[in-house]
Amino acid sequence: MDFSRSHQWQILWRLTAILGLFVAISAALWHSNLIALIVVLVLVTCLLIYDVFRLTERTHHELARFLSAAHHGDLAQSFASRSPDLGFVDLGNALDALMSKFRGESSAAHAEASRLHSMLDQVPLPLLMIDANEQVQLINRAARKQFGAQASMRLESLSSYGAALVQALRGDAESEAIELQSVNEATIRMRVTKSWVTQLGVRSRLIALQPIQADLDSAEMALWRDLVRVLTHEIMNSLTPVTSLAESARLQAEALPVNNTTKQLRDAVATVARRSDGLMQFVSRYRELTRALNPKRETVQLVPAFNHLTRLMQSQWQGRGVSFDTVVEPIALSVYADRALFEQLIINLMRNAAEACEGTTSHPRVRVAAHSSPSGRTLIDVQDNGPGIDPAFQSDIFLPFFTTKANGSGVGLSLARQIVLAHGGSIQVCEGTLGGACVRVVL
Repeated sequence: MDFSRSHQWQILWRLTAILGLFVAISAALWHSNLIALIVVLVLVTCLLIYDVFRLTERTHHELARFLSAAHHGDLAQSFASRSPDLGFVDLGNALDALMSKFRGESSAAHAEASRLHSMLDQVPLPLLMIDANEQVQLINRAARKQFGAQASMRLESLSSYGAALVQALRGDAESEAIELQSVNEATIRMRVTKSWVTQLGVRSRLIALQPIQADLDSAEMALWRDLVRVLTHEIMNSLTPVTSLAESARLQAEALPVNNTTKQLRDAVATVARRSDGLMQFVSRYRELTRALNPKRETVQLVPAFNHLTRLMQSQWQGRGVSFDTVVEPIALSVYADRALFEQLIINLMRNAAEACEGTTSHPRVRVAAHSSPSGRTLIDVQDNGPGIDPAFQSDIFLPFFTTKANGSGVGLSLARQIVLAHGGSIQVCEGTLGGACVRVVL
């Protein structure tokens, strides 16, 4: 039965009965000997009037309970009744059906929200939400990994990652590139993209941070490889016949009778041949930079790897006064890298550090230290107690051809950078604890 008709019927028969009782009471009042009947009729009438009020009040109470439950999100309420009052049973069933529909829609909404949250959590870009009070919410796992485990913080607390980040988050530009100073890690360039979202009437800024340092480094290395490839090709083409002719001339000069004139000629030709051969070897070393590296990764335990490299360097530098030591925390720390390339990387950095401090201090030292950062990355510092690196050259030491050494080739650190980038890491100069230079590798 429809609730509206049932409820009307319940009210109608009670009002009809009350009207009939009023007629009966009026008729009974003409007979003075029917006092008892009049009292009974009046009592029955009062009971029916009370029942009408009770039915109406009960209906209002259940409607109020339903609206209150819906307002507070309490979808577990039940309105079905075992009362034989058919009108109220229909009302309870109708309210229960509506509440069941709300529960279904709420469950579907929660499931959709959970799905979207899971999808956002897997997005590799750090996502932040900033409200009008500058309260920052770290939306996904990448953001929490980048800025810490807490889900919410004040915007000012991000100043430790650089003033440029706070200014970019406060600014009105929809997209801009900044340098993010990761705590205890390398400085990286990121693109900040902003958009406005409105949630429950509150307008907030949605921020996406896209790392672009790897793309910039890859593009730069590709340009350098192309440049080195062209230069070495042209130099080799021009130098090869010169070297061949110089060697032929040296052999012919050695066959001449020895006198003052031929001796000077032999020395001059030998010098040209020697320098030509040296230039050929010099150019050949640079051709290593044009090779595309394809790391074959495996788990490399750092303690045994560093111990092996330390013994190797000590044997090469034996008698030259340079001491080598390593620090790894925790002991089980490892990296997922190509073992051969990784060892070549550390050897290049250790050799460069040893050459930097040799002869500049009474007790030259080289230290290789590795530890894990809060974000889960592995930090490897190769440092020495030499004079350090001139700040004017710190941004140039990883470029091909650049060297501050009299007999340097400019290949070692450039190749080290190429190895790090091939592993998706970063390398830069940082402050060390020994007083000299410190090169940090982040993997």
